[in-house]
Amino acid sequence: MTEEEMKQRIAALEADNEKLKTDKQTALGEKNRAAAAAKQALEAKEEAEEAAAAKAGDIEAVKASLQKKHDAAIKAIEAERDAANAQLQTLLVDNGLQAALVAGNVDPEHFDILIPALKAQVTMKDGAAYYGDEPLTDGVTAFLTGKGAKYCLAPANSGAGATGSSAKATGWSKAPSTAEEYDRYFKLTVSDPAQASALADSWGMPELKPV
Repeated sequence: MTEEEMKQRIAALEADNEKLKTDKQTALGEKNRAAAAAKQALEAKEEAEEAAAAKAGDIEAVKASLQKKHDAAIKAIEAERDAANAQLQTLLVDNGLQAALVAGNVDPEHFDILIPALKAQVTMKDGAAYYGDEPLTDGVTAFLTGKGAKYCLAPANSGAGATGSSAKATGWSKAPSTAEEYDRYFKLTVSDPAQASALADSWGMPELKPV
C-alpha cells in the first residue's frame, strides 16, 4: 500500500465513523422521542389512579403509588448511570485501540480485523482499560512488537541490535528490490534510523545506512 493509498484508506475510515455517529444520533433521537411519549402516557395514567385513590380516601393506595414512582425514579437513574459508564468504556477502549494501532504504524487495512480481536481481550479495572495484565497502550504495543508485527507497515519496535530474525519479524525478510520497497525503506531511515541501520547491516548493504 502506497502512502497515498494509506491516506485514502484513513480518510475513508474517518468518513465511515462520521456516518455511524450520525446514524446513531438519529436512531437515538427517535428512540428517545418514543420513550418520552410512552413515559408521559404512563405518568398520566398513574396520576389519574393516584387522584382517584386520594379522592376515595384510600391512603394505602396513595402510598403504594408514591413508592412505585420512587422506585421507578431510582431505577431510571441507575440505568442512565450504567449506560453512561458503558458508553465511556466503549469510547475509552475503541479510541485507545485505534491510537495504539496508529502509533504502531499498523496498516489501516487490518484495523477492521484487529480492533474487534484486540477488544475481546480488553478488561476494565478501576475505570482504566487493560490488555491482558498491562495497561491498554502498553499491552497492544507489546503485541505489535511480537506476534502482531506482521500487521505493521514498518517496525513497531526498534533497536540498534535488531538484525537477522528480528528484521524478518518486522516485515523485512530481505533487502528492498522494488521501487515501492525502497520507498518504504527510505521512509524508515527518517522515522527510525537505528532500525534502518540494523537492517542494512543484516543485509550486508552498509551503503543503505542513513548518513
